Amino acid sequence: MIYRAVAKAMLDAGADLTNEMLAVSAALELDPKIRKSGPENPAVGDAASVVSAIPAVRQVLLNFQRQFAADPPGRCSMAATLEP
Repeated sequence: MIYRAVAKAMLDAGADLTNEMLAVSAALELDPKIRKSGPENPAVGDAASVVSAIPAVRQVLLNFQRQFAADPPGRCSMAATLEP
């Protein structure tokens, strides 16, 4: 899903899918709260295949996944105090 989000952002911007700098920039701007919306678009899937072949994009998205796993959005702190 995150590769599709990068691909969709690039398609929406009319960017060249093979442009490493633009693809990395799109990957760095991902919102951790992204949600799947609507039916799958084959063009986005095809574009995701192109951007996923860029090693720098894979590295950025691996870091994104690690950060997300370490600190997911909306996570409740275990130290939270519950009031009666």
